[in-house]
Amino acid sequence: MKDIVIIGGGMAGAAAAAVYGRSYDVTLIDPHEYYPPVFAADKIAGDQLRILMSLGLFDALAAASTPSTRVINAQHGHIIERKVIDEYGIRYQTQVETVRALIPTRVERVVGHATDLELGEEKQRIRLSNGSDVEARLIVLATGFSDVLRAKAGIKRKLLKANHSLSFGFDIASPDGKYAFPSLTYYGDRISDAVDYINMFWIGDIMRANLFVYREPDDKWVREFRTDPQASVYGVMPGLRRFLPSFAVTGPIQVRTVDLYTVEDHIRPGIVLIGDASQTPCPALGMGLSHTLTDVARLETYLAGWLSTPGMSAEKIGQFYADPVKNNVDAIAMHGAHYRRATSTQAGWRWDLHRGQVYWRRRLRGFVQRVNPFDPANAAPVAAS
Repeated sequence: MKDIVIIGGGMAGAAAAAVYGRSYDVTLIDPHEYYPPVFAADKIAGDQLRILMSLGLFDALAAASTPSTRVINAQHGHIIERKVIDEYGIRYQTQVETVRALIPTRVERVVGHATDLELGEEKQRIRLSNGSDVEARLIVLATGFSDVLRAKAGIKRKLLKANHSLSFGFDIASPDGKYAFPSLTYYGDRISDAVDYINMFWIGDIMRANLFVYREPDDKWVREFRTDPQASVYGVMPGLRRFLPSFAVTGPIQVRTVDLYTVEDHIRPGIVLIGDASQTPCPALGMGLSHTLTDVARLETYLAGWLSTPGMSAEKIGQFYADPVKNNVDAIAMHGAHYRRATSTQAGWRWDLHRGQVYWRRRLRGFVQRVNPFDPANAAPVAAS
């Protein structure tokens, strides 16, 4: 019987297998021998770097990424802020494959589908699509948005907002191959357009664009975007032309629809949910990877105690879900998801006042940076201002 069986081989499952496999007898069950090119986080940044370092995963990911050190933030055709950053452009597929390469050889890798679960205080049984079973003391469910195994475990998905946001990922090229920015975040110009922002950054020698909007998947604008992305983007962000006068989409447009949800009845013996299996953050917030890595890191702190004593009771499992660090990240992610949608779509004088305060606070901060010759954010000029 295994110590731990991890189901799901995305970033959550791969990171868990890489970390837990150093100390425990682990099996990773994943339907993909090679991870497919799905659209999710295209870069790592902020607190994600610290957590990756603590988990021993950062160096490999950094080596496979394209670093960014400066970004221009803009809105209404003006630069509102220049920032020094520490970010790494890397496609999600590359992230997952890079972390998979760090999984210890002692970890058993099973390419296949888990079709059923039997949970108990002492032993968990996982039925595979080929009819065989795997037994373990603990199941770590890292199956993302999929409801199938969650439901078989008796765990309910609590939908908070269907079609909360739409994300688009695509590669772009300017006609002359030149850009007036090292990396650019351009915020939506009008709330009537329900656009949060577009972020453009380098992955290798490709300029990558991530666009975040709050529209329904069958919205007319979404259909138009698929056929003429340049006209659609400039239609809702006319001021973007000052920074990027023209562009062409050079590859497929990837689209991700996100429902905002959490789970209920999840404290059960023998099973833990991590990453998007337990709660989905809004991609516009940029906390999806933070949420996943926090779950992996915090669960690791409980495993030694759980596995050194008999049983895998709901009381043990509840310790993870009560973890204050995990709960703080979950709460920030959920609050941020609602906040970003509201600031991008809500009408009324209170929200208008708040948006104005945020805009002018950024512009003031940008002005201070601009007149400070010692600020490294001013190291290179840009065309628009």
